[in-house]
Amino acid sequence: AKTIWANPEDRKEMIRQIQDNRMLTDREIDVVTKSGKIRTCLASIKAYPEKGYLEGTAIDITERKMAEKALQRAHDELEKRVEERTIELTKANENLQKEIIERKNIEEQIKASLKEKEILLSEIHHRVKNNFEIISSLLDMSSMNIENIETQNLMANARARILSMALIHGQLYQSDRFEKIDMVKHIQELTNHLSHAYVDND
Repeated sequence: AKTIWANPEDRKEMIRQIQDNRMLTDREIDVVTKSGKIRTCLASIKAYPEKGYLEGTAIDITERKMAEKALQRAHDELEKRVEERTIELTKANENLQKEIIERKNIEEQIKASLKEKEILLSEIHHRVKNNFEIISSLLDMSSMNIENIETQNLMANARARILSMALIHGQLYQSDRFEKIDMVKHIQELTNHLSHAYVDND
């Protein structure tokens, strides 16, 4: 079939190389067939000027070039997807690191706040405990100067109530839960303290 050059510059370049080197090896050229289709050929030509003729071959590599281009497009698309996914993962990792740092900072703040509250709670406990002891001591001192039996009994009841509140306060402070106490333990301790208190008074 008659062919024409798809790119006229290819013909000029081939002629120049043959004139300079007397040969052309594996040069890709595009030609247009009679039907109008463009085909890619791999041409090799050797010149014999002393004999006045050329000898050469042309291999149609159109399908191979199309396969190579398709493979290159698939490779480029894969590279693009990998790059996009890498960017997404990098951003996700950065956000995760920020979240981890924020959570650590929040945890540190919570720990510091809990420590501060523990110190404050301990201080309150000691103050309340001291107040109970002061009130109990004042009641003891006041009862020493009272001769009226009925008044002494009232003072003793008041001391017992103060003692009971002090015991409850101590148990709540030592307990992990503030909404309840061990009543059996509370009654036993209260009974022991009251027994000693009344024996000492007697």
